[in-house]
Amino acid sequence: AKHQISRESLFISTKIGMFTGDHQSGVYSPEEMWRKMMVHVLPTDVFKKTQCMAVYCLKEFFARSYRNLELESIDVLYLDNAAEYQLSVIGKEHFMKRLLAAFQLFEEFRASGRIKAYGLASWNSFLLPADNPLSLSLEEVVELAQQVGGFEHHGFKYIQVPANVLMPEVWELRCQPVNVLNESFTILEAARELKLGVFGVAPLMSGALLSSNNAIAKRVRSHASLMLLDSIGSRFIQVSRSIPGLLSLIVGQSTPSHSVANARAFDLPMLTPQQFDMYTTSRTNGGNTLPPGWVR
Repeated sequence: AKHQISRESLFISTKIGMFTGDHQSGVYSPEEMWRKMMVHVLPTDVFKKTQCMAVYCLKEFFARSYRNLELESIDVLYLDNAAEYQLSVIGKEHFMKRLLAAFQLFEEFRASGRIKAYGLASWNSFLLPADNPLSLSLEEVVELAQQVGGFEHHGFKYIQVPANVLMPEVWELRCQPVNVLNESFTILEAARELKLGVFGVAPLMSGALLSSNNAIAKRVRSHASLMLLDSIGSRFIQVSRSIPGLLSLIVGQSTPSHSVANARAFDLPMLTPQQFDMYTTSRTNGGNTLPPGWVR
């Protein structure tokens, strides 16, 4: 059939670490899933009734996702927002021990062939100054993976970071020290040096950018060179996917019509570095303010 797509042409990922519903097994809400699993873990393993990376929970989360996807192998498995939920509560030393245990489990999944690689989905943990206790060093995370998977053969290959015009730290802030090079880099540069791929997320900030009063957001919505794209969402997607150093951009859509409209950005060439700078560098006072409800 003309609409058939081969598995080899798709890159499929999944996230675990958060309590979600699972309609396939009759668990219809995150709270119901939390109650179901709490009997198997310590209360201190669970954060805000939302996030857990105890080995039991990670095994259960992955088993459900793997079953629901009905695939022989998943391209990448992400641990979702672990640092964002846990670092402020348990501290870095304890967190890194938990992350080591999670990576050991993920290497077992790799060895069984159920995943090809794993990574971390993050919000701001890779975007804070290095002396901030809530920051996470990408180099140190890679070193954990090397401990469990081997220096050259570990499966930690990808990260997710926000990619939108309200969070320029992704391409501007040199907050990631790479000690083997005795230099600090942006998260995108550090990932390149450490041989990791970076996927961008939240290009529309869950729709908040579509009406934001931020100066850069206004410029993107109205700039003449982006008027080839009819939908405002596609204009932001065009800018975000042009961030230098991104491997690709992940865009969530709520309706098929949004998918069609916003996908038109991919019909155009990406912005040149000079064009990208034109949209993103001239911030005015208050221009880097997040919309209400968003927390770094």
